[in-house]
Amino acid sequence: MSSVGVEAPPFEVFYRAVHDDHAPLPWQRRLAEQAATGRWPSGIGVPTGLGKTSTLTVAVWALATQADRAPRERSAPTRVWYVVNRRLLVDAAYDLGLRLQALLADPQGAAADRPVDQRQALSAVAERLGAVGALGTEQGPLHVARFRGGAAPDGRVPDPSQPALLFATVAMYASRWLFQGYGSSRSMRPIDAALAGTDALVLLDEAHLSRPLVNLVPTVVECDAGDAGAVLPPERARPRMVTLSATGAADDLDLDADDHAHPLVRQRVHAPKALELREVRESQLEQELARATLDLVGVDDVNSVVTFVNSPARARAVADAVATQARRAAPEAEVELLTGRVRAREAERIRRRLLDPEHGIASGAQPHPAAPPLMVVATQTLEVGADLDFDALVTEATGRRALVQRLGRCNRLGARAHAPAVLCHPRQQREWPLYGTEPAELWAELDTAADEQGVIDVSPAALAATLDPPSDEPPRTGELLPAHVREWAKTSAPPPDAAPFEVFIDGFDEPARTASVLWRAHLPPAGVALAPPPLARESVEVPIGELRDTLVARELTTVRVVASDGVTTEDAAVTSLRPGDRVVLHARVGGYDPRGWNPGSTEEVLDLGLLEGAVLPLARPAVANLAPTALEDAELAAALRRLGAATADEADPDMDDAAALIVDRLRGLRPRDGVDSDEWAAFLDRVDRALRRPVDDVPRLQAPPQRSPARSAVRTDAFDELSFVADSVRLGDHHQTVAASAAAVLAAIGVAPTLVAVAREAGRWHDAGKIDARFQRWLGATEEPLAKSARRLDDVELTRAASGWPRGGRHELLSTRVLDQWLATSGAHSDDDELLLHLVASHHGHGRPTLPPVADSMPMRVAARFEGYDVSVSGDLAETDWTQPQRFQRLSERYGYWGLVLLEAAVRQADHAASGAVTVR
Repeated sequence: MSSVGVEAPPFEVFYRAVHDDHAPLPWQRRLAEQAATGRWPSGIGVPTGLGKTSTLTVAVWALATQADRAPRERSAPTRVWYVVNRRLLVDAAYDLGLRLQALLADPQGAAADRPVDQRQALSAVAERLGAVGALGTEQGPLHVARFRGGAAPDGRVPDPSQPALLFATVAMYASRWLFQGYGSSRSMRPIDAALAGTDALVLLDEAHLSRPLVNLVPTVVECDAGDAGAVLPPERARPRMVTLSATGAADDLDLDADDHAHPLVRQRVHAPKALELREVRESQLEQELARATLDLVGVDDVNSVVTFVNSPARARAVADAVATQARRAAPEAEVELLTGRVRAREAERIRRRLLDPEHGIASGAQPHPAAPPLMVVATQTLEVGADLDFDALVTEATGRRALVQRLGRCNRLGARAHAPAVLCHPRQQREWPLYGTEPAELWAELDTAADEQGVIDVSPAALAATLDPPSDEPPRTGELLPAHVREWAKTSAPPPDAAPFEVFIDGFDEPARTASVLWRAHLPPAGVALAPPPLARESVEVPIGELRDTLVARELTTVRVVASDGVTTEDAAVTSLRPGDRVVLHARVGGYDPRGWNPGSTEEVLDLGLLEGAVLPLARPAVANLAPTALEDAELAAALRRLGAATADEADPDMDDAAALIVDRLRGLRPRDGVDSDEWAAFLDRVDRALRRPVDDVPRLQAPPQRSPARSAVRTDAFDELSFVADSVRLGDHHQTVAASAAAVLAAIGVAPTLVAVAREAGRWHDAGKIDARFQRWLGATEEPLAKSARRLDDVELTRAASGWPRGGRHELLSTRVLDQWLATSGAHSDDDELLLHLVASHHGHGRPTLPPVADSMPMRVAARFEGYDVSVSGDLAETDWTQPQRFQRLSERYGYWGLVLLEAAVRQADHAASGAVTVR
């Protein structure tokens, strides 16, 4: 942590610098004043279109204002989680996070067009945030990441002291907070729990949809085994939750007289919108929704219409009906389908279309006069988070809050003098999935208030005066008990009968729990690592029941799921699939098309993992997936056969020649639809002549890992026994680096000096077990003991077997034995011995509560001189440390489950940083 050399800038100047010179609204100024003193309100109730996402700007500025305080006196949380109860295709909050990150990473360059005082404000905030974090990142003083799709995050916070903005669904946040970690390997769940459950501000959008999560916060505190305040200052020891909604409760911050007098607020709150009520036959609902959409195009210069429906299946049907009718009525029009069930690749294409500066519908944009009509059919995914402004709107019957959110996407800024909308209500329907009887009640209210033509004023102000308060009946949830949390915290050996956390977040009757699905054209044997590992960008979330039904309809009884290590797969019965599972389907199974998840599609799915991860398995299915005509090339097919017959340990130059021939022939072939020629050429350039010959899979071409914007591409979780780096690292140097880094991180967030000292000692001992002669042979050591290896990844298994180190052996088990013996021999005992031993035992995510033993056919003594004392311990990795479970429970009762994992996270992430391998899963 560095010293602070500049004053915090005024909030208004910083806000203008971030928000294109727009001044903050009165409610935003009031919030900033409160947040700077650490007094966030319990809720914020502000109508849609008035900038709730700016709470992120406020949170970043508030943290910067406290950067000059002593860490234990700082009340502003280090991490901000922006949580919403659905996956968003157009995510204004995340876009704002990226803008803040870019501006603070390069205040003078990224803000070159801003006035001098605004550039100075950005520079000051950047410098002050840099003083908060202990280690910093290459992407600037503010870390930004999004957690989605049940897959690994696109950039975990590198250490607990790093200021960060994190974006997640309710399930992704809650699973991390409660040690379940959707998308995380089992060993990384403790770190994720620390980052979600301590020193965090949680901004919960659409809080009415996530009331169980809000209610769970005090219950979790009561169920903790100990006091997290023994580790962090009490103000930051627990997550602080702030609800965001369009209507506030009595104790919330909401609009006051100053806000209502503001011209911009008046314009948006009274934005003209007229809703026509249409009662239709239920059997004709989809056609009527399509007809209403076409009716609005061209009326009062309407050039963009959004049509909201309540389910992805209906959205697809309505989009097809709109496209069919448009071919006759508006052949130049464009029709887009938006659901939450699309991969990032397809979502980005839609997003680019919607935000196109000349032809899109971003709020405040000035579309080109010749822009073709745009009709978007969307599910609830577009109700929130999207700063879009359509000219007109059509909606299926829905609930009160959903109607308010949907209307917020039409004439959002109040710039149009008239904005037509249509609500199609199926007559005689009394109950709806998701909304119960509320749509019928809403229809009665609107029908009573409508004029003789069935039209009603639905400006935000008028609608608020017309509608009764929403019922917001929370779902029936389980009762959380201390025993539940105790079992969840056992991340390295989770009890098989532990309660599913979803029943405490979604309730017992929640139908929309999801699994994450990805498609691969080549599946290695179960237990062998996927290449590349599962990527967030290739996955899509699907309701678990619908996924099971789709697989059963294809007569599949078992499928592959990603194992707890995050990189290999294992077989699972279709009937046993659980929420949060990552299901890996063969591309030939189908179920997906260019518009998203489609249970009816049997077409082969493009394997995005290969393209995104720059990997080409030299097997027929994978090659044909990317280039469907490839196997018609006789020479290419022969080269694939030759490679398939070779063995992994052959040093055969003909194999390299065969791989080069395959790439050369692929360059002349057309890729699968959806892959353009430039992307195809770039992919082949990356994998060209990068042949790997794994012992347990087919040969493959694989580009060297690229460093991500957030972190190194090395995966220490996949190869956590050997953290491969460019150059070998001496064990003593590595210990000192980890010790200093862990201590700096904990000191920066205000952890007590005695605990900082324990973490420093843990860093000095964590890899002591690597002194084992077998492990050193595996690393390739000659004289001085090594901590890391520079061996090729392809040689890992062969060199391990030759060294005598047992497969799956845990060096931290030996490190704990060595340290325990040294403490006994040296007499250097203290009250913190148990914590020290635990931090060493758990530094790869095990030891919660046990370290796994493995069969060890060649055990040997581990003997060396440490800190002036000779130590000799058993090197038998088949022996179980039965003291660790009791130690883990006692420490949990002393520091709390989340306080303990925070201490673990500091040591572990210091180890990751020192290894140059910070991207782990």
